[in-house]
Amino acid sequence: MVRISQQIRVVGIRERQPLANGLRRAFNEKSKKAWEAAGQYFHDNLRDLRFTPEHAEEAGYYKRKGEAQSPGSKAFKRSYHGRKFYSPNRGGGRNQANPLEDSGETRSLVRTNYRIEATRNKVVIKYPGARKLNFRNPKSRIRMNEEFKRLTDRELQLLAKVYDEKLDELLNEGR
Repeated sequence: MVRISQQIRVVGIRERQPLANGLRRAFNEKSKKAWEAAGQYFHDNLRDLRFTPEHAEEAGYYKRKGEAQSPGSKAFKRSYHGRKFYSPNRGGGRNQANPLEDSGETRSLVRTNYRIEATRNKVVIKYPGARKLNFRNPKSRIRMNEEFKRLTDRELQLLAKVYDEKLDELLNEGR
């Protein structure tokens, strides 16, 4: 579940207060539609990036076992990261290892199985297909479900821009 709202961090959404009497309900309905558009934008454009090494670096994912070793060593090839690094069937190939992907099943389920729930001040995107991200080794610091939900500052600003543009479009529509 990914939650995009004003309460998580300071998001650059423009304040549009005060509203005239009788306009609160119309504003709330349009705000809900704008949050829904921001959630759909996240799903269409930002969801798949969560599985890439570039996003892992930007979002500060924990290093996987073997990631700190040199790529040519025997220990690296046997490590979790090394096996993915060389195998296209395990979330990598061509010198790339996707941190949240092993078989690719979760990535494909997240692509098709989702639900967007918007209110006037937030949007929640539920990915029931990402259940496997909840599994973890109890001795490991890695929490893949939390890493999947983590939004970077760049993404927050981008989603705020999408929300603002959609809300402006909806507010100007009624004039």
